[in-house]
Amino acid sequence: MTAPVVTPSRSGTPAGHDSFAHLLHAEWTKFRTVRGWVIAVVLAMLVTILLGVYGGVRSQNGCVNGPCHPFIATGPGGKR
Repeated sequence: MTAPVVTPSRSGTPAGHDSFAHLLHAEWTKFRTVRGWVIAVVLAMLVTILLGVYGGVRSQNGCVNGPCHPFIATGPGGKR
C-alpha cells in the first residue's frame, strides 16, 4: 500500500519578490500587533524628548537675569 500524494496548497499570487508597499504593510502590521514593541518605542521617544528639554533648560542657568558674559581672569591688582 502506498501513501497518498499530498499536493501543497498554493496562494493565488505568483512566486517572486513582493512589492515594497506590501512588505512595508506586513512589517507595520507585525510591529503594531506586538504591544511590548509599541510601548518600548513610545517610551524611548518620551525619554529622548525629555532629555532634550532638560538639556535645553539646564544650559540657560547662567543667563537667567541678564546677558551672559564670559569669565575674564584677572591677575594681581585687577590687571588683565
